[in-house]
Formats: sequence, structure tokens, C-alpha cells
Amino acid sequence: MKRFLILCILFFFLYKGLAYENNAIHTNAQFVEVQPIKNEIYNELTVRFISPYVHEAVNSHYQAVDSLTQNLNTAPSLMRIVEVKRVGEAVNFEFMITVEATSFVGENVPVADGLLTFGLKGPVSGGGENSVFFLGYKQLKTYVLPQEWKHIIKKPLE
Repeated sequence: MKRFLILCILFFFLYKGLAYENNAIHTNAQFVEVQPIKNEIYNELTVRFISPYVHEAVNSHYQAVDSLTQNLNTAPSLMRIVEVKRVGEAVNFEFMITVEATSFVGENVPVADGLLTFGLKGPVSGGGENSVFFLGYKQLKTYVLPQEWKHIIKKPLE
């Protein structure tokens, strides 16, 4: 009789445990932590697609003011999206993106930090070309270069 009673109690706990597990599997739990990862991916994706335009804009700015003897490098890892604004109505797919970027020479010898603004205009109906327009550059900071890199500066950076 004792064995039968112990077996019944054991069976009861096992059955209750299995029923609890089955209920836990069928819940619709959602994790809030997923959202920051999504935003980080969107940020990195935007930097990746805008980085060739940043490189071109930085070099065209310094060529226009004739400050340097060679082109500067930029890298997506040294860029940060500061602001993304929608221009006009929600359906026209026009945006203004402001990017902070550090330009460098050699193997990451920083030269200057700048704030670059771009306009993005894309096709609404799926046809036509996507366009990226360089709107402006504002220099935020210049770095003191090591002696072996001072020869690249013709006149003070502005």
C-alpha cells in the first residue's frame, strides 16, 4: 500500500511538471531587449552605405580649400550618425543625414573631425535613381600630427 501511495504522489508531480512545461512552451513572450539591437543594426547599415560619400566629401572639401597635399582616409568604424531627419512629407522618401567622421592618414593617424550633412532622395515608385547629395561640412576638431606627417599640411585646416 505504501508503494502504491508513493507511486501515485510521484506520478502526480511528474504529470504536473509536464503540464507546466507544455504551458510554458505555448506562451507568446516577447523580449524588449531586441529593439536596441535593431537600432544598432540600422545605424551600422546607414554608416556602411553612406561611407563612400563621406570619403568623397571630406576629400573634396580639403581640395577646394587647398589645405592638404594628399587625400585623407575615412572608415565606417570612425563614423557616427548624429541625426536623420525626414524632409517634407512621409511618402517622398527624402532625408537629411548628419554624420560625424574622423579623417586620418597612414594607419589611423587622425587629422580632423568633421560634421557632414547629406541629402538623400530616392524613387517613390521603384523606378529611377537613388541620389545622395553633399550639403555641407563643418570642421569640429583638428589633431596635432606627428612630425613624419606634418608635410601633408599646406595651410591650416579650416
